Amino acid sequence: MKGYHTSKKSAAFFLITLFAGLAANSIFAESDHYSFDSLFPKTWYTKATESCAQVWGAFDDLIAHPATSQIDRSIIIDAAIGRLVFAQFCLDLMVSSQEQTVSPDDVAYLARVVEVVGERYGKLANSMGRDRAYCLKRVINDLQKKVALF
Repeated sequence: MKGYHTSKKSAAFFLITLFAGLAANSIFAESDHYSFDSLFPKTWYTKATESCAQVWGAFDDLIAHPATSQIDRSIIIDAAIGRLVFAQFCLDLMVSSQEQTVSPDDVAYLARVVEVVGERYGKLANSMGRDRAYCLKRVINDLQKKVALF
């Protein structure tokens, strides 16, 4: 009789453990669908602004640390070019999709960020290769023209 109670307790423990494991698995599987980014996706405006702000920060770092090696400067400048081209891409999609409306204050903020990036570029233009400097100047000018269209 004693063995019967032990096996009954073992079976109950097994079933409770099994159900708890299944419940935990379903809870964690469902939480993947409800991340912050999936519930509140970034807009094209936000992506463009963040990309330009990253360039602003990178340029400020280069200005603050003029002794940065030429290789590191080249990597940072190349990344800045890529981020600004991505910002252009985001602005193009923002215009073509017309799924988002951007407030005049947001447009003014983005215009100011791009303007500051241009100012920082002016302080760095002589410390980079001509090709990169020309590319950056052109990308910044194109961004300023696109922002002015809003």
